[in-house]
Amino acid sequence: MFTKMPAGILSAFLFCLLTLSSACYIQNCPRGGKRSLPEAEIRQCIHCGPGNRGSCFGPNICCGEEMGCYFGTPETVRCLEENFLPSPCEAGGKLCGADGRCAAPGICCNDVEVHKSSSCQLPWKVCREEQQRGLGVLEAKMYNAQ
Repeated sequence: MFTKMPAGILSAFLFCLLTLSSACYIQNCPRGGKRSLPEAEIRQCIHCGPGNRGSCFGPNICCGEEMGCYFGTPETVRCLEENFLPSPCEAGGKLCGADGRCAAPGICCNDVEVHKSSSCQLPWKVCREEQQRGLGVLEAKMYNAQ
């Protein structure tokens, strides 16, 4: 009645059956299927600088509207914590430059660089920018346009 099936074919058949049936046990698939990315909520980046008036733009960059930007100073140490947080964050104002955001009047930052940007001057007017050696502070001096 029963015929003997070679062990290799039986093993292959059982392996295929197990593979096909195990796919049915996946329970926690994200919306859109198991290959879609989970929807991550973007949060505000960690506050930094004097009086926590700035936001972290990178592991060594802290910028704020009123204080300008700090690079690799004690004010930026707190920004290193961002590397250990699992969710993405967003700092600054409107978009500028290549993947950057306005950090202070006339200053556009992304996670690795800072540059001047005319798109970040409104509603402020930047009169002078100074790079203070030793402190690594980029200051944006503001004046009233009259």
